[in-house]
Amino acid sequence: MTRIDAIAQTAVFDIVNRQLVLRQGLPLLIGGSLVALAVSHLPMPDIAAVIGAARATAPWQWLVAGVLSMVSFWAVGRYDAAVHGLLGTGIDARRTRRSGLAAIALSQTTGPGLIIGALVRWRCLPDLGLAKAMAVTATVAGRFLAGLSVLLAALTLVGGAVGAAFWLAVAVLSAFAAPVAA
Repeated sequence: MTRIDAIAQTAVFDIVNRQLVLRQGLPLLIGGSLVALAVSHLPMPDIAAVIGAARATAPWQWLVAGVLSMVSFWAVGRYDAAVHGLLGTGIDARRTRRSGLAAIALSQTTGPGLIIGALVRWRCLPDLGLAKAMAVTATVAGRFLAGLSVLLAALTLVGGAVGAAFWLAVAVLSAFAAPVAA
Protein backbone atom coordinates (compact mmCIF):
# COMPACT_ATOMS: atom_id res chain seq x y z
CA MET A 1 0.00 0.00 0.00
CA THR A 2 1.41 3.35 -0.99
CA ARG A 3 1.46 6.37 1.27
CA ILE A 4 -1.25 8.07 -0.83
CA ASP A 5 -3.50 4.99 -0.53
CA ALA A 6 -3.00 4.94 3.24
CA ILE A 7 -3.88 8.65 3.51
CA ALA A 8 -6.99 8.17 1.34
CA GLN A 9 -8.06 5.14 3.37
CA THR A 10 -7.58 7.09 6.62
CA ALA A 11 -9.62 10.02 5.24
CA VAL A 12 -12.47 7.68 4.24
CA PHE A 13 -12.34 6.00 7.67
CA ASP A 14 -12.52 9.44 9.36
CA ILE A 15 -15.60 10.39 7.30
CA VAL A 16 -17.32 7.09 8.10
CA ASN A 17 -16.53 7.51 11.80
CA ARG A 18 -17.92 11.06 11.82
CA GLN A 19 -21.13 9.85 10.19
CA LEU A 20 -21.35 7.03 12.73
CA VAL A 21 -20.87 9.45 15.61
CA LEU A 22 -23.60 11.72 14.21
CA ARG A 23 -26.00 8.86 13.57
CA GLN A 24 -25.50 7.21 16.95
CA GLY A 25 -24.23 10.01 19.14
CA LEU A 26 -26.81 12.64 18.28
CA PRO A 27 -29.82 10.53 19.36
CA LEU A 28 -27.98 9.49 22.53
CA LEU A 29 -27.14 13.11 23.32
CA ILE A 30 -30.74 14.21 22.76
CA GLY A 31 -32.10 11.28 24.77
CA GLY A 32 -29.69 11.89 27.63
CA SER A 33 -30.57 15.58 27.66
CA LEU A 34 -34.28 14.77 27.79
CA VAL A 35 -33.79 12.34 30.66
CA ALA A 36 -31.69 14.86 32.60
CA LEU A 37 -34.30 17.56 32.00
CA ALA A 38 -37.15 15.28 33.06
CA VAL A 39 -35.38 14.10 36.21
CA SER A 40 -34.61 17.65 37.29
CA HIS A 41 -38.17 18.95 36.74
CA LEU A 42 -40.51 16.09 37.53
CA PRO A 43 -41.35 14.80 40.98
CA MET A 44 -40.37 11.22 41.61
CA PRO A 45 -43.33 8.84 41.78
CA ASP A 46 -44.28 7.05 44.95
CA ILE A 47 -42.76 3.65 44.26
CA ALA A 48 -44.99 1.92 46.82
CA ALA A 49 -48.10 3.34 45.10
CA VAL A 50 -46.84 2.19 41.70
CA ILE A 51 -46.17 -1.32 42.99
CA GLY A 52 -49.57 -1.34 44.72
CA ALA A 53 -51.33 -0.32 41.50
CA ALA A 54 -49.47 -3.01 39.56
CA ARG A 55 -50.44 -5.66 42.09
CA ALA A 56 -54.07 -4.48 42.08
CA THR A 57 -54.27 -5.02 38.32
CA ALA A 58 -55.73 -8.43 37.54
CA PRO A 59 -53.76 -10.79 35.25
CA TRP A 60 -56.53 -10.71 32.63
CA GLN A 61 -56.21 -6.89 32.54
CA TRP A 62 -52.48 -7.17 31.91
CA LEU A 63 -53.16 -9.71 29.16
CA VAL A 64 -55.82 -7.57 27.45
CA ALA A 65 -53.61 -4.47 27.68
CA GLY A 66 -50.67 -6.37 26.20
CA VAL A 67 -52.70 -7.83 23.33
CA LEU A 68 -54.28 -4.48 22.48
CA SER A 69 -50.88 -2.80 22.61
CA MET A 70 -49.50 -5.41 20.20
CA VAL A 71 -52.42 -4.86 17.82
CA SER A 72 -51.90 -1.10 18.02
CA PHE A 73 -48.19 -1.37 17.23
CA TRP A 74 -48.89 -3.80 14.39
CA ALA A 75 -51.28 -1.23 12.89
CA VAL A 76 -48.80 1.61 13.37
CA GLY A 77 -46.07 -0.39 11.64
CA ARG A 78 -48.32 -1.10 8.67
CA TYR A 79 -49.22 2.57 8.53
CA ASP A 80 -45.54 3.50 8.30
CA ALA A 81 -45.01 0.97 5.51
CA ALA A 82 -47.93 2.51 3.61
CA VAL A 83 -46.42 6.00 3.94
CA HIS A 84 -43.05 4.73 2.68
CA GLY A 85 -44.87 3.24 -0.29
CA LEU A 86 -46.68 6.53 -0.89
CA LEU A 87 -43.42 8.49 -0.79
CA GLY A 88 -41.63 5.89 -2.92
CA THR A 89 -38.64 5.41 -0.64
CA GLY A 90 -37.98 1.94 -2.06
CA ILE A 91 -37.17 0.48 1.36
CA ASP A 92 -38.36 -3.01 2.27
CA ALA A 93 -41.78 -3.00 3.98
CA ARG A 94 -40.56 -5.14 6.88
CA ARG A 95 -37.80 -2.66 7.72
CA THR A 96 -40.17 0.30 7.41
CA ARG A 97 -42.69 -1.36 9.73
CA ARG A 98 -40.01 -1.97 12.35
CA SER A 99 -38.64 1.58 12.12
CA GLY A 100 -42.16 3.02 12.37
CA LEU A 101 -42.86 0.92 15.42
CA ALA A 102 -39.68 2.11 17.12
CA ALA A 103 -40.26 5.73 16.09
CA ILE A 104 -43.81 5.84 17.41
CA ALA A 105 -42.93 4.05 20.65
CA LEU A 106 -39.99 6.31 21.48
CA SER A 107 -41.57 9.55 20.31
CA GLN A 108 -44.74 8.89 22.31
CA THR A 109 -42.70 7.99 25.37
CA THR A 110 -40.30 10.94 25.30
CA GLY A 111 -42.69 13.68 24.19
CA PRO A 112 -41.28 15.69 21.28
CA GLY A 113 -42.83 13.31 18.77
CA LEU A 114 -41.86 14.76 15.41
CA ILE A 115 -38.21 15.34 16.31
CA ILE A 116 -37.67 11.99 18.01
CA GLY A 117 -39.73 10.15 15.37
CA ALA A 118 -37.55 11.53 12.58
CA LEU A 119 -34.32 10.76 14.43
CA VAL A 120 -35.40 7.20 15.23
CA ARG A 121 -36.46 6.56 11.63
CA TRP A 122 -33.12 7.95 10.46
CA ARG A 123 -31.26 5.74 12.94
CA CYS A 124 -33.21 2.61 11.98
CA LEU A 125 -33.00 3.33 8.24
CA PRO A 126 -29.69 5.14 7.66
CA ASP A 127 -30.02 4.79 3.88
CA LEU A 128 -33.23 6.86 4.11
CA GLY A 129 -31.39 10.05 5.08
CA LEU A 130 -32.47 12.65 7.60
CA ALA A 131 -34.50 14.78 5.16
CA LYS A 132 -36.54 11.79 3.96
CA ALA A 133 -36.97 10.55 7.55
CA MET A 134 -38.39 13.96 8.42
CA ALA A 135 -40.72 13.77 5.40
CA VAL A 136 -41.96 10.32 6.45
CA THR A 137 -42.52 11.53 10.02
CA ALA A 138 -44.40 14.63 8.88
CA THR A 139 -46.54 12.58 6.49
CA VAL A 140 -47.40 10.00 9.17
CA ALA A 141 -48.34 12.77 11.62
CA GLY A 142 -50.33 14.71 9.02
CA ARG A 143 -52.28 11.70 7.84
CA PHE A 144 -53.03 10.68 11.43
CA LEU A 145 -54.38 14.15 12.19
CA ALA A 146 -56.38 14.14 8.95
CA GLY A 147 -57.94 10.80 9.91
CA LEU A 148 -58.73 12.09 13.38
CA SER A 149 -60.37 15.17 11.84
CA VAL A 150 -62.57 13.01 9.60
CA LEU A 151 -63.54 10.86 12.58
CA LEU A 152 -64.43 13.90 14.69
CA ALA A 153 -66.38 15.44 11.80
CA ALA A 154 -68.39 12.24 11.41
CA LEU A 155 -69.05 12.12 15.16
CA THR A 156 -70.18 15.75 15.07
CA LEU A 157 -72.62 14.95 12.25
CA VAL A 158 -73.99 11.96 14.13
CA GLY A 159 -74.12 13.36 17.66
CA GLY A 160 -73.67 17.09 17.27
CA ALA A 161 -70.93 19.04 19.00
CA VAL A 162 -71.70 17.39 22.33
CA GLY A 163 -71.33 13.92 20.77
CA ALA A 164 -67.99 14.84 19.18
CA ALA A 165 -66.73 16.34 22.43
CA PHE A 166 -67.77 13.19 24.30
CA TRP A 167 -65.98 10.87 21.89
CA LEU A 168 -62.93 13.10 21.81
CA ALA A 169 -62.84 12.95 25.61
CA VAL A 170 -63.15 9.16 25.46
CA ALA A 171 -60.30 8.99 22.93
CA VAL A 172 -58.04 11.25 25.01
CA LEU A 173 -58.79 9.40 28.23
CA SER A 174 -58.18 6.08 26.46
CA ALA A 175 -54.87 7.37 25.18
CA PHE A 176 -53.81 8.31 28.71
CA ALA A 177 -55.24 5.16 30.29
CA ALA A 178 -53.67 2.72 27.81
CA PRO A 179 -50.06 3.30 28.96
CA VAL A 180 -51.15 3.07 32.59
CA ALA A 181 -52.96 -0.21 31.94
CA ALA A 182 -50.06 -1.57 29.88
